[in-house]
Parts: sequence; structure tokens; C-alpha cells
Amino acid sequence: MSETALSTTVQEVIHDLFKRLEVKHDQVFVSHALAYITASMSGLSESELEDVLSLDDVVLEDVFQYHVPLVRRIPQVLIIRVLHDISQYIVTREADNTRVLCWYHRHFTETARERFVSALEVSTHKHLADYFLGKWHATEKPFTYNSYQMQKLGLSSPEGKADRLVPPQPIILRDGDSQERAKFNLRKLNNLPWHLLHAEDIVTMKNTCLFNLDFLQAKLQACGVQSVLSDLQETQERYPDESLMTYLRSALSEAGASLTRHPTTLSVELAGRLLHLAKPNEDIALLVEQCYLQATLLPVTTTYPTPGGALTQSLEHRNLPITDKNLFVVNRGRHLLALSKTNELIVWDRASGDVEREVCLWEGHDDNTKFNILKQSTDRELLVAADAFQRSGNSVAVYNVKTDEIIFAGKLEKTYKSVGFIDNFSICATNKHIVINVKDKEGDVFDMEGHHLHKFAAPASSIYITPSGQTVALLLSDKPELAFFSLERLAHWSETVLLPEHIDDDLVAKGKHLPKIYIVCQTTRKLETITLNEESDSTGRETEHLEKYMPSATQIKSVRLSDDERSLLISSPDQVLMWDLVQANVHRTFVIPAEAIPEHKVQTLNSAIDPSCKTLAVALEDKLIVFK
Repeated sequence: MSETALSTTVQEVIHDLFKRLEVKHDQVFVSHALAYITASMSGLSESELEDVLSLDDVVLEDVFQYHVPLVRRIPQVLIIRVLHDISQYIVTREADNTRVLCWYHRHFTETARERFVSALEVSTHKHLADYFLGKWHATEKPFTYNSYQMQKLGLSSPEGKADRLVPPQPIILRDGDSQERAKFNLRKLNNLPWHLLHAEDIVTMKNTCLFNLDFLQAKLQACGVQSVLSDLQETQERYPDESLMTYLRSALSEAGASLTRHPTTLSVELAGRLLHLAKPNEDIALLVEQCYLQATLLPVTTTYPTPGGALTQSLEHRNLPITDKNLFVVNRGRHLLALSKTNELIVWDRASGDVEREVCLWEGHDDNTKFNILKQSTDRELLVAADAFQRSGNSVAVYNVKTDEIIFAGKLEKTYKSVGFIDNFSICATNKHIVINVKDKEGDVFDMEGHHLHKFAAPASSIYITPSGQTVALLLSDKPELAFFSLERLAHWSETVLLPEHIDDDLVAKGKHLPKIYIVCQTTRKLETITLNEESDSTGRETEHLEKYMPSATQIKSVRLSDDERSLLISSPDQVLMWDLVQANVHRTFVIPAEAIPEHKVQTLNSAIDPSCKTLAVALEDKLIVFK
């Protein structure tokens, strides 16, 4: 009578399975064969597994202890037997246009990594890297005879060599003589960097992959810019002291849009961006030298922005250009979204720089509509596009950023024929309403089916919808006054706010999280904070005096609110006042350098602070000044 011990966890059951395999098929052979499958990037084909095991002399010495084979390769039947016994736990899938073997469930992957790979990870990846490098193709690999084999063959030295008959690993698998018909060796392009990185062979990694123009060119054409950038990023994360990769990664990222459309211009892009860095840096010098050896027309000096500067990406699209007013960063900074000239929303992934999707806003409408305005709702969930010139009626589309859904696309019942300049036309949206204002003329409310609901009682120079989407604030044109309109009741508030003077739109900041309006009066130098109580249709008002911080002789050009709504940026041609809204005092004054101030009257000036409140950027006509 015997006792049977039952495993208590999934990992223990899998360990028991592996132990039985080792007993049945030999511990060395099984451990190495399953280690290669587990350590592979996306799996190994049966032929690749046979080749790699044929290069592993530890396995061959164990298999051929008492036999000297005519061809020093692993017997295929051994692999077939093991794969047959684990066929329930292995799946075949496609990777790089090749059928590969990989584990069926992550529990097998984790247990196999712990049992077979962890202790010999570097050497396992080194063997796989040598295979994909093609190091031993048509080359005799050294090995050592054991004492039995030496005696049997009558050898005086244990040293031997043998061709393992593994295939070559060219970068391009040519299908005919035509370059257009060339097929790329995707297995090498994707697996070699992975295994060199995990084999901790940074020198070979740089020489054969990252700073090798042939490899970069092939991977760029076969896999795209992002795949090359991923190799650089993963290497830099593991080797942070390899600073040169920062320059190469920046150069490829900046040229990403151009290389996506014209990948064969890689030599020009790299030489034009890295030439000035070649002299002090050997790796970059070798890469630039390869560019000059392969291309017939290359720049003799740096012709593109220097890598590592402020520019990180250059994005292009066939249906752009765009304007800054039709460009938004959405989804917490993960996506960049722009309105194209073909009524499409182009969505870029900010991390990769790739176009993630294109959303047609006017599909199925056969008319002359050309959207030229794109506005974001106060809560940043909606984008509304419109044709300010009303070419084919009042065409409007509303897009929900979070759900990736067009919630309205059609014509509103009312058309505006005398808009004038495009800046005179403003449009806002909530989940229920569309609000339009034609500056100093008229404004209206529509529902999400395009029906006209209400006309505002007085013309306004600008409008603002509160974060809740319940109230519209109107800065009236004919008198210095703020009026309010309830979208829930479709009626004006009885209360208005009288202002000391007529206010320019640039001197008004509106809350994106709180129902507050901040107004700076040019003449009186007062900061008026208006808080809306939407439940009682009433307002609260606070007044701060700015005379001692900004003399009356200084012209205030713009007022902007920080993302956290704790600071107000009040800009003039010679300084930017950072007003602390919590403490109600000046947090800091940023003085603009005298050399940046033009002699003529300043026409445009804007400022913005990043969400972390660590950097202030001031755009002063043709100059950008950055403060920390």
C-alpha cells in the first residue's frame, strides 16, 4: 500500500507535471527545451527549438554521452515526444508570420520561468540571441568530447568542432531580386533586440541593432517607428547611463511622422539631426558614417532641430494643417486631437505619436459643410465642431471624447448669415444642449436634435457654460454687466452682476471645476470673483485691489486660470503676476526679460502654467519665455 501526496496549489501541480517529464525524458533535455520556449519573446517554432537545442552543448553532451553522431544536432524525435506529452498545455499561434509554440496559461509561464529560466536567465537568452544573430550559420561551433568518446575515437585532445546546420538569419529574406518584393526577417527584427537586452549584452545590442543602420532601416520599414522607439526605450530603462540613446530616440521621435510616410529617408533624417553630435560620440559617429555610405544625397551640416531640446514629436497628417484653436489634449493627456480640413477628428496617441483613429464627423452628409471651429466643453468631455461661415446651413457635430461617440451631427434650425470674422462665432455644448453666440449680435439655445429652444434677451461678447452644464453666463455687449441663463428652466435669472467697466474677453477667466468667473478690470485695477449658486439663481462677489502690484500705466493683456484653479495668471508686457486665489495675495511675480519685450506696442501675449505648477510659459508675440 503506498501513500499519494496531493498538491495544494496550481503551481505545485504544474511542478509535479514538470518533474514527471524530467524523469521520463531526461532532466537536462526537458529543462533546457522548456526554458527556451518560456524565455522566448512570443514563442518558438518547432524548427527554431530544434536549432537552438542543437547549439546547446550542455544538452548535446547529455544526449550523446555514449554516442558520437555523424551530424551534431538534436534528434527531432526527442522534441516530438516531449511536445506530445505537454500538448494539452501548449498552444500554437502566429507571431511574425510564423507558427510558434507557447504556453496555454500564464500559470504555466510563471511556473516554468521559476523552475527553468530564473537560475540561467542570462545564458538562456544568450543562446537565443546567438541563434537569431545567425552567429553559427555555416560555422563550426567548438565542443568538448567526453572521455568515453575520446577513447572510442582514439582522440588525444578533447577539443572538437562541428557545423550545427542552423539556417542563416539575414535581415531581409529576399523574395526575388526586386527590392519592392523583399520580405523582412521579422523573427530576427523582433527577437534579437529582446534577447540581447535580457542577455545583458549591451555592446552587441548597440552594434547589431540600435546603432546599425541596416537593422534600423529594416525594422522601420517592417514594423514601424514605434517598434524601433520601444527597443530604445526598453534598453534605456535597463541601462540609464547610455545617454546617447536619448539623442537617437529623440531624433526618431521628432522625425516619426515623416518616417511613417517615407521610411526610406531614414539616412537623411538621422544625418540631418545627429551630425553635430558625431564627433564626440563614437556610436553616433559610426551610425552617421553608415548614413553617408548608403545615401547619395545627404546634408553637410545639421538641418533639423537638435535632439534633446524642447521639441519631442513632430506630428503630421495628410488632411492638415490645423490651427491652435482646433487642437486639444484630451483623456488626461493621453491623446492629441485635431480637426482636419475634411471634417474628421484626427486622434494621436501622445506616447507613440501614431494616429490612433480618424473620426468622420459629417459622414453621409453630401453638402459644402467645412468645419472650421472646434470647441471643448467646460467639463472637457465633449467637443463640438461647427461651420462658422454657414456654407450649407448651420452644420454642427458633437463628439464625446470618453465614449468615442458622435452624439449629434446635423443642421440646427436657425442659421446665422452675418457672422463676419470666424472669431465672432462661438459655440458650446452640454449633454442636452447646444449654445451658440454671435459676438455682439445674438445668441440661442438648441436641443440635441437641432431644434431651436430659446433666444437670449441681449447680445453678448462671450458666453460661458458652468461645469454642471446648468447655467450660461453672458458677458453683455451693450452694458458692463453679467447676465445668467438657466438651461434647465430655459429662462434668464432675475439677478445680474454690474461691472465697473466694459470688459475685454481676454481679461475674463472661467472655472472648469467650480462655477466661478474671474474678471480683471483694466481701468480700476480690480479683480472681481463671481461665484454662481445655481440652486438659488444667485451670485456671490469678492473684490481684490491690484493697484500696488500692477500700476495703472501697465496694460493688462490676458488673464488665465491654472488647471487646479488655485492661481490666476495676470499678464502684462513686462511681467506676469501669479495671484493666489486661496490666500488672496500675490504668490509670485515673473519679470519678463527686457530683451524679449518689443519696442512696438505688444499685440499678443498669453501665459499658461502646467498642471504640476512647476513651469510657467509666456508667449510674447514671436518669443516663448519659460519660467520655473
